[in-house]
Amino acid sequence: MALSDTEVQRLIHLQKKFADEAEVLVPASGQYEHCSELVAIKDGDRFLLDVSRAAIRLTRCKTQTRYARNTILIRVEIDGPPHDNPDGTEVGPSHVHVYREGYDAKWAYPIDEFPEFMGCTSLIELVRKFSRYCGVVSRIPYQEGVI
Repeated sequence: MALSDTEVQRLIHLQKKFADEAEVLVPASGQYEHCSELVAIKDGDRFLLDVSRAAIRLTRCKTQTRYARNTILIRVEIDGPPHDNPDGTEVGPSHVHVYREGYDAKWAYPIDEFPEFMGCTSLIELVRKFSRYCGVVSRIPYQEGVI
């Protein structure tokens, strides 16, 4: 699905709520992934919020929002492998992918360009900040998995 950069920003910041207010488990290391469904308050568009952890490196994690089940709008990666952008530039291990017209989510930016994600002391704090950035306005019922 091809989206314009303007449409991506609108979708990211569209007000959303959890489709199911049940507790959202932030996975413990090695549990890999938890997926929650989000629904836009105004028009009912559906999104997915993924949170995943690495099995080996305890500090490695990612959280992302998808639209239309498989279109990644935005993803934050912490302590992952460096990323090579389509223009050949390299971004360090903590970075943010944002869907870019013509490139999907293949383009990454240094995390320090997104001050709202800086200084998190736990994965739960990162997921809460990320959810707010992505327009989630309902209560965020996160519980961290056992480490």
